[in-house]
Amino acid sequence: MIVACHPSLSFAFKGVPEMKPLHNRPGWHSSRQGRMPSRIEGRSIRSTSSLQFDCMQWLEVDPGTWAMCERPLRLRCRFGEAWRSHVPDLLIGREAGLECIDLAYECNAGLPETEVRWQVIGTALTAIGIGYRVLTERHIRRQPLRGNVATVFRARHARVTRKAAEAAAALVGAVPALSAHELMEQSGLDANQVWFLVRQGLLAVDLEAAPLGPATRVSLRLDPGQRFGMGAMACRFGS
Repeated sequence: MIVACHPSLSFAFKGVPEMKPLHNRPGWHSSRQGRMPSRIEGRSIRSTSSLQFDCMQWLEVDPGTWAMCERPLRLRCRFGEAWRSHVPDLLIGREAGLECIDLAYECNAGLPETEVRWQVIGTALTAIGIGYRVLTERHIRRQPLRGNVATVFRARHARVTRKAAEAAAALVGAVPALSAHELMEQSGLDANQVWFLVRQGLLAVDLEAAPLGPATRVSLRLDPGQRFGMGAMACRFGS
């Protein structure tokens, strides 16, 4: 049962009270807390741990992610004889629909009592049409994924004019499976500028296949007229 939701999700959960924003709280293994400017959502998204921050960076540039929200819902779930509250770490929008994500370190994720908790939460979310999965550092920080995400974010301060970005998008749209090297040769952009356009959500690359480099295949992430964010998800799924 959902008892509260993030303000950006009010379109999907009409009549459900909005959650009040919380200040970041230090926790075990939390070494990086703060906010990540999100191009997907058009606002800053809060992280409460280094693991969540790394996960948000990955999802921000993952071609399959259309929307993302931190601390999205407060659930009331029955654990044995007791009712308890739970707030998932993230909610994302993908082509198939909405999915909640909880983050855990490997040393805790497989404990018997923790696995029972995941099952209860997953059942509650599935009952209302929301997918659920638990991710650990083994998935989020595996290579080459983590290294590629870091490469994209290191290029976030590169400068690309609107005209150059539009020209690059036209080239990529006209030639399927264009390599980064070919794009750079034909557009005059350097590697940092290409990865910058990935960070901006204009271009997409496979973050898991191999380390980013000249041979990396580049595609368009957005078709004309499409947009990101929870508002876009509302339009796509008719909520």
